[in-house]
Amino acid sequence: MPPFSSDEARDILASELGVQVSRLGDIFSDLSHEPIASASIGQARTLPRRHRHGHAPRGGSPVSTWRQVYKGTLPDGRVVAVKVQRPGILSEIALDLYILRLLAPVTAIRVITARRRRVMNS
Repeated sequence: MPPFSSDEARDILASELGVQVSRLGDIFSDLSHEPIASASIGQARTLPRRHRHGHAPRGGSPVSTWRQVYKGTLPDGRVVAVKVQRPGILSEIALDLYILRLLAPVTAIRVITARRRRVMNS
């Protein structure tokens, strides 16, 4: 998945915080314009420099970004990581899990059948 736009991330962040985008400055004295990292649901990792501008590094694949991480500074000077969840990602994950649940029994039967054949051919 390619990174989603920083404008969209700011809209989501403002909505979650219950403020207008123009009022984010009341919450953060500074907020990076571009994501500094990508994150799965439970972690963050630094993006290669070229990913920060929407380009994959040479020979690499695009970073899967369930969340984008921005560097924020609070009015009291504390530096924080601000994770913004990709819009619609929970429904995509739910669909993936549903498909996995459907395919699991078929896969299990194939594995059992392959093991039986291996034992019979030994």
